[in-house]
Amino acid sequence: MTISEQLTWEAPGPGSWSLLADHYPRPITTAMEAFLPIWSEATTEFFHDIGIPIDYASMKAVNGLPYVTFASSGGDKPMPPAWVMQILIRVMPSLRRAEKALTRTLREKPWIAGTERWYGVDRPVAVSRMTALTRVSPPELDDAGLADHVDACFDEFLRSSREHMLLHAHDAVPPALFGVWMVDRGFTPAEALALFAGASPASTGESEELVALR
Repeated sequence: MTISEQLTWEAPGPGSWSLLADHYPRPITTAMEAFLPIWSEATTEFFHDIGIPIDYASMKAVNGLPYVTFASSGGDKPMPPAWVMQILIRVMPSLRRAEKALTRTLREKPWIAGTERWYGVDRPVAVSRMTALTRVSPPELDDAGLADHVDACFDEFLRSSREHMLLHAHDAVPPALFGVWMVDRGFTPAEALALFAGASPASTGESEELVALR
């Protein structure tokens, strides 16, 4: 019997779970498993902040492969018609809160201030922290010093991972709104998203260091 035949594939919890094969085509490392609860907590937090009516988001691994679920009070039931949703928003406190939060998000556009804060304040601080870590020379450390450095690097990974997920409230919502606007005008989601191709140089590795190296 092969190792793959010995594996069992059971859902990590109730509800429907989706494999994140686009992000993780292979099993993740033990260290990366520490990211899963951070993803769950931060994603739930920013969904609640912008008004998405879910109870929680969760990412868990099965045989090293991450799966995600989004739980709502309605369970796995399909979305009701718009007129039913209007009634539910009036009678369900959780949906009323979500509707108010979403209305506030669309009115105040927090991604504008959030993006300005990231580039003007938070990103330089993060770059400074990470640059300081790269200036440490592991061969010059004793065992205790090396262990402390590894801990510091891992702590930075956890910290920046949470920051990364919370930033999705700023970088994911505007393109989604644009996509909805385009679909309402007869375009497909793929056609709408194709217009963003090449709009994020950083996503293709266009960092100052790599440009200088080339």
